[in-house]
Amino acid sequence: MKSMLQRVHRAVERTWGPEILELLLTGPLRYTDLFNRLYGAAEKPVHSRTFQHTLKALIEQGLIEHRTAQVPKQYALTASGRRLTLALKQIEGWDQEHPVNRQDSHGQWQT
Repeated sequence: MKSMLQRVHRAVERTWGPEILELLLTGPLRYTDLFNRLYGAAEKPVHSRTFQHTLKALIEQGLIEHRTAQVPKQYALTASGRRLTLALKQIEGWDQEHPVNRQDSHGQWQT
């Protein structure tokens, strides 16, 4: 399980990685539309160079694809990217249902 968690971490560790995956969950988007939606939802500035590097990394990991054969060109989740994004949404739901609220006498967080 540890290696699986490490793979997931590598997949989403890049700046804006999880947000890009979540935006693409609703369907394919053109570069400009994806960037603008991310920029509008972000709490901190989105730099185009960082955005481009993240897209490239997600493509290399097989989580998204750049569809260039059609017009307009679009980015979309792969089947693997969709499965990972849905799994992350499940984990996010669990996290919201089980908030960390205090440390016990051994310094461990209790939920």
